[in-house]
Amino acid sequence: MAGSAVSATGICPFCQTAVEPGDEGVACTACGVGHHADCWRENTGCGVYGCSAAPNVENRSAMEIPVSYWGQERKPCPKCGESIMAAALRCRNCGTVFETTRPLSAAEAQAVEKLQQRAPGVRRGAIWLFAFCVLPLTAPLGFLIGLPWYRRRRDVLARQPAMYSALCRLGLGIAAAQSLFALFMFLIYSAVRGS
Repeated sequence: MAGSAVSATGICPFCQTAVEPGDEGVACTACGVGHHADCWRENTGCGVYGCSAAPNVENRSAMEIPVSYWGQERKPCPKCGESIMAAALRCRNCGTVFETTRPLSAAEAQAVEKLQQRAPGVRRGAIWLFAFCVLPLTAPLGFLIGLPWYRRRRDVLARQPAMYSALCRLGLGIAAAQSLFALFMFLIYSAVRGS
């Protein structure tokens, strides 16, 4: 034991309670901090962080369990077929980058790749849709063309930053409101002119 018997009071760094006079205590010979004798034995050394008398701890990486998927530590790359770690987001053999650690089949990987190839055009389309829907003159046309366009591309928009999907929904909402307002004004104008 690197500590020595002590009768001094203080806070035990292991259990964070006071070492009362009369308690069986141990003082660390390296840093001088008092401990309860039971705490010293349980901790097998000093409880002060960085003290040379503190017990050796096992390296964290040695205790960690490797990431696995359904009990498998490795998975095949859907692009090149080589075996890679289950937690890999990039194949070290072919360089393919994955969106998820879940193992993908070749068909799923091709579908994701096609969606990624369509993404830049869909992002530009979302901005144009918003612009056409916000302008009062083009709002009805923007709504009529934009609604089917948005519905066909929801799967691609769902994989993009939320801003693009929000732009589409906001633009379509504004276009619908502007179109209804224009229709309402037209009906009022017709009613007034007809009487």
